[in-house]
Amino acid sequence: MKGQQLFMHSVRQVTGNLEDALKISAVPYAIQAVVSVLLMGGAASMGGNPGNGAMAGFGLGALVALVVAVVTGLWIAVAWHRFVLLGERAQGFIPAWQGDRMLAYFLRSLAYGLIAVVLAVIWGAIVGMALGWVAMGSIVVFMILIAVLVQLPVVALAFRLTSTLPASALGTERDFMAGWKATEGHTADIIVLAAFAVGANLVLGLIGYALGSLWILALAWQIVVGWLVMMVGVSILTTLYGHYVEGRPLV
Repeated sequence: MKGQQLFMHSVRQVTGNLEDALKISAVPYAIQAVVSVLLMGGAASMGGNPGNGAMAGFGLGALVALVVAVVTGLWIAVAWHRFVLLGERAQGFIPAWQGDRMLAYFLRSLAYGLIAVVLAVIWGAIVGMALGWVAMGSIVVFMILIAVLVQLPVVALAFRLTSTLPASALGTERDFMAGWKATEGHTADIIVLAAFAVGANLVLGLIGYALGSLWILALAWQIVVGWLVMMVGVSILTTLYGHYVEGRPLV
């Protein structure tokens, strides 16, 4: 199946270039992880002292952590796209700072994200109301149905929309709907790809949930899995762009 090939190609893109993946992502991701743990952990420790000050501190910590996560995520994504598609290797463990490309990537991502979120909220509300009776009987079945009927199509739609997003990292921006046009006729393959991505993420999440009582292992697992999910996610976009836009083979 082409969808499975797309997913496995994206995974191998990371595992087969692990040294370069670490050089590009280690420092930015470490900054992201440390800031998130320190700020959110510190804010959470204030949970026993409710009040306006505690709430303001939590909100500020969450905002700073979000900004750092977005900036470091853009830093990694742009550097990784340029490494895979242009062969630009990081010198040492700090990838080149491509400020203009990161801004272009962010603005295009924001536009695509708004479309996906609006559709997800509307469709999710419709499906949720239609299947509300299922939740009364089994919340697990309800969650599975929501994943299949809402999350899966939204992720597939997002993959199609964002398949030309790497062009922003390369400085060769394309028409806003170019990704949708490039993947036209390949919807079934994209749905299978989305199914593998959603399924893998679900399995990793369940393992993390099982480690919940062992907080040190759970935290370590969350950090490692967060890195892997991020890198494979960026690689999926790289693969879609390389295959459907540039015509590169899947090897």
